[in-house]
Amino acid sequence: MRAIIYKPLLFVLSIISSLNIAINLLAQNGEDDPKIFDLSPFTVSENESVGYAATSTLAGTRIKTDLKDLGAAISVVTEEFMEDVGATDALSLLSYTANTEVGGNQGNFSGANDTGFGRFVQTDERTNPQTNQRVRGLLSADLTRGFFLTDIPFDSYNTERVTVSRGPNSLLFGIGSAGGVINNATKQAIQNNDFGEVGVRFDNYGSWRTNFDYNKSIVEDRLAIRVAMLNESQEYRQEPAFEDQTRFYGTLDWVILESDSALTRLRVNFEDGEQTGSPVEIVPPTISYDTWFEPILPNIAQYTGVTPEARVRAPSDGGGTWEFQALHDDPIGGHGRINTKTRPLTFRHVGIWYSERGATSPDVGIPGMNLAGYFGIGNWKSSDTAASSGLINTPLAAHLGLGPASPVGTIQDHRTASAYGDTNYAFGFFPSTLQNRDVFDFYNHVYSNGLDHVQRDFDAFNIALEQTFFDGNLGFEFAYDEQSYQTFQDFLFAGGMSTSLARATDITVHNTVWLPNGQLNPNVGRAMSWVRRPTQRTDMSDRETFRITAFAEFDLSENDGFLGWLGRHRITGLKNDYTRDTYHRATALLTHSTEFNMDSAQSSRLGNGGRRSINITAYTSESSLVGLQSMDDVRLHPIDITRPKHGDSFLWTYVDNQSAGAFNSGVAGDRMMHTANVDIVRSDVRPYGGPEGGGISQTTIEAEAIAWQSYFLDDHIVALYGYREDDTENFARNSTAETSVPIYFADGSYNQEFTALSPNPRPKVVGQPNDTQTWSVIGRYPETWLGELPFNLQAHWAQSENFNPVGVRSNILGGPIFEPSGSTEEYGFMISTDDNRYSIKFNWYETRVSNVNAGVSTNVANNAFGRINQYRDAEIANEIPFLTQLDLYAGDAASHPIKSYGQWYEAVLSALPQELKNTVNPRQVDTDGDGVWDEYDFDAIPNLEATRDLLAEGFELEFVANPTASWRILANLSQQETTFSNTAPLMFKITREYVQNSLAAGLGDFREDPNLERDAELFDEGLPLMLGPIAAQRAKDGQTSAEQREWRFTGVSTYEFQEGALAGWGFGGAVRWEDEAATGFVQLIDSETGAVIPDINRPFFDDGLFSGDAWITYQRPILDGKVNWRAQLNVRNLVGESGNIPVRTNPDGTVAVIRIPNPRTIYLSNTFSF
Repeated sequence: MRAIIYKPLLFVLSIISSLNIAINLLAQNGEDDPKIFDLSPFTVSENESVGYAATSTLAGTRIKTDLKDLGAAISVVTEEFMEDVGATDALSLLSYTANTEVGGNQGNFSGANDTGFGRFVQTDERTNPQTNQRVRGLLSADLTRGFFLTDIPFDSYNTERVTVSRGPNSLLFGIGSAGGVINNATKQAIQNNDFGEVGVRFDNYGSWRTNFDYNKSIVEDRLAIRVAMLNESQEYRQEPAFEDQTRFYGTLDWVILESDSALTRLRVNFEDGEQTGSPVEIVPPTISYDTWFEPILPNIAQYTGVTPEARVRAPSDGGGTWEFQALHDDPIGGHGRINTKTRPLTFRHVGIWYSERGATSPDVGIPGMNLAGYFGIGNWKSSDTAASSGLINTPLAAHLGLGPASPVGTIQDHRTASAYGDTNYAFGFFPSTLQNRDVFDFYNHVYSNGLDHVQRDFDAFNIALEQTFFDGNLGFEFAYDEQSYQTFQDFLFAGGMSTSLARATDITVHNTVWLPNGQLNPNVGRAMSWVRRPTQRTDMSDRETFRITAFAEFDLSENDGFLGWLGRHRITGLKNDYTRDTYHRATALLTHSTEFNMDSAQSSRLGNGGRRSINITAYTSESSLVGLQSMDDVRLHPIDITRPKHGDSFLWTYVDNQSAGAFNSGVAGDRMMHTANVDIVRSDVRPYGGPEGGGISQTTIEAEAIAWQSYFLDDHIVALYGYREDDTENFARNSTAETSVPIYFADGSYNQEFTALSPNPRPKVVGQPNDTQTWSVIGRYPETWLGELPFNLQAHWAQSENFNPVGVRSNILGGPIFEPSGSTEEYGFMISTDDNRYSIKFNWYETRVSNVNAGVSTNVANNAFGRINQYRDAEIANEIPFLTQLDLYAGDAASHPIKSYGQWYEAVLSALPQELKNTVNPRQVDTDGDGVWDEYDFDAIPNLEATRDLLAEGFELEFVANPTASWRILANLSQQETTFSNTAPLMFKITREYVQNSLAAGLGDFREDPNLERDAELFDEGLPLMLGPIAAQRAKDGQTSAEQREWRFTGVSTYEFQEGALAGWGFGGAVRWEDEAATGFVQLIDSETGAVIPDINRPFFDDGLFSGDAWITYQRPILDGKVNWRAQLNVRNLVGESGNIPVRTNPDGTVAVIRIPNPRTIYLSNTFSF
């Protein structure tokens, strides 16, 4: 934490000194023994809750207000409720609250999203699990502590209550998530009371948890302090997952000045904590060997409208050529010649291999060679033969046994791939995750086997000076809050690149017989996982807030006549200055050598990442799978290797066949096969889809708000109006024009000093409104006029809105996109008793969210000009004959309409929609001054995004009762139906036009990568995939949000015996029922447009969810009544799901993606209070 004490303390002390005179003047006519006004209007204490029922909140207007006087949808979870159910954090609590979903191994949904081509890698959800929640099926709610925005996960050790405010609420935050706010109120120091508590908890998986809480009154009526500590070691059913955390919290309450009608109070709290662990995996890894065992679904074209390629279709399926367990036995061929779905493996990167389980160092597995890895592709020209200069008698030629005239071409290493998920002929289908526990027991083991590591460090400081006058009818609060939150994430296989060629955590089969160095592969047929460029990421977030809150109350109800009808009123004003600084840094394992020129061999410099990235492969079957009859016969073990690290060195085979150029100082590679030492270095890199090496940003928000709450007609009508303005500015990392510091050092490594904040804010979206409003009305049944009822009856109506300042975003034509915004309408009624022992609230809602990111950002301009520049490089730098690019074309190359590089460039330019060309202004650039253009440059579209809208409609019933002092009950019944609409219309239009024009012009007949010499992919394989992610998101229009369950019910009850034979004993339980969820839909082909769309009238449902908990407690005084001992045994999921829970179902009804069921967990807690 930065030095944060002096600035706020000087600020507070200056105010205190000025207030001293005013307080003394007010006290001159006061009583000799003035009363202390302990009930602060700026806080809510734990004493204001009874059982599971809370009566007041700050979530309506930021001033303490009775819950019954607010129309917003607000639920309060008391400390007693959390203790009964055994909840300690968001992951174990939120599944009990209305219309709320949370991930994790005790959650009620996975929160998993398609991270690309049907893969559900939960990198972010496992790094920051506290944000893996969703309200009303919309979005993750903002997290706050004391209603200050936070990243810090809450824990029960220092929490008094948790408040869930569903939907937008501009009086809380005019900016933020339309999902709502989840606030934890931290414990407060209590005056004139000394007490403490020590708790110890164990569970059946070996976890233990100790917590300490102590409150001390230092000066009577004046000063109290409170400290709390937590030490926890959490173990899980999935071994070896764990999480350890230590946290320390302290707070004080100081009544500085007081009189009979005024009070000056200072409140301070701080927290410091650390969490470290290896998280669970609730979604198993994807298998990519399914098409190796089985051909593609025979009738898949009826769902997608596209006939699959022959090599994945069975011979009985219209001339397919698929072969059972096909191997790549062609030493010089590519994957197009293999009769199953495959992909290149290490490709142009360094690959290292762990052949043995438990290996501490890599080894390819060839006896006597001590060879750790090899260059993944030997790439010669099509005309090269074994007799070519530089090839004869090399290990390649010798081991392959090639004749002198044998063509060499491209030598590639391959692995199996799934035909589902990244192909246009399987659009809408997902590759399967592991589902058979005989293959791998993913309930009890994490496939990554503890290699994944995450660490969180955080601290927080809050100081508030409160002043009230006139018996609490006028007051203000000056508050300062600062928080720091940092995560370090190292997910070796799940945190690397994930592209169409690299599938993080996929389980695949090495089906190549020959290695790229010409030797036989000793591991052919073995299952394995691999990752390209394993990346470590550090993220830091610093938040600072100054806030002034003021209020005034006046009561006219005591007046006679008209004024008396005007009732009482409270006006609240807010001034808030907020700053958030973020910093992101990514480092990766790259390759370097002092023994040869790796720049030349890999045609890539260190800092650019790319081909200098390392590929890591670990085998996870003991032997070859060749000969097994089905996927169910496969047996896997977890990844079991020692993680490679900076400074490691290993032997590697490579060939340098680069033409003369900048990478090798103008001297061409010798084209010989070599073995040399390669070093692993950790370097800042340019992550794909992320900032170069590091990113930095700052968001500032200046907010002003006013709220007027009025109580008319003897409190029978309660009206609230709020207005708020938020002025935001966003700053990003500087550009090259704003600094003289170079991005890269001379060796190509990233220069960390380049990561600096730009002094210029990002442009604001023109026309974007920055004001939001809130209205609500409560109407109570007038018994005086209409007669008495046996209960209290009131109706409510409310509207509110907010927006989320995500910064400038551009559509595919460079136009501005408005900020995401939300609005909600709530209405219903509540029935309660006079003594508040019973209350039941009925609420209907409609919440709309506009312009949220759709999750796709296909950049057509980047694709088009990137391809042009690749082809220009092939033409000029590599001097590859143009007709070579048609090697894979099935027709006659000589008769193709495109016969030269110039015609190819013109065809690409013509395929681009004119309005896009007008936006990006393409131009030819001569980079070396030789008078010949070398590349196309164009104006980049900043922050390219596509958007969608959401609509949530539903119902919420909440019942809370305390029938007796011994019995407490809570139940909620909630409904939600959240649908998508208006997804990426412009991006889809432009991309589809480009793809259709390109294919019509014949561009799909050419190589996707023109510098690959033999058997690469055709452009027509990659072009349609550009539409895939957009079409996949657009297909969700009209669908409910993923994993949404329309109805859910929660019931919780506890009874404690106060007398008799069972005195001291207590019994309780909870049930959670959730409706069936639509996990997929049958697909149709639109007869008019040809588009593949889901038939929302034909969904595939799961069976719904049900779970039940039970607990038993016993308490009694010990040590002569000085200590109260309470023992509690909780069994969470005493009854519940025991099998796989579907997450995604394919259009043919086959379950593709699952999550594991929540484990049965038994907690034994002992608490000693004194």
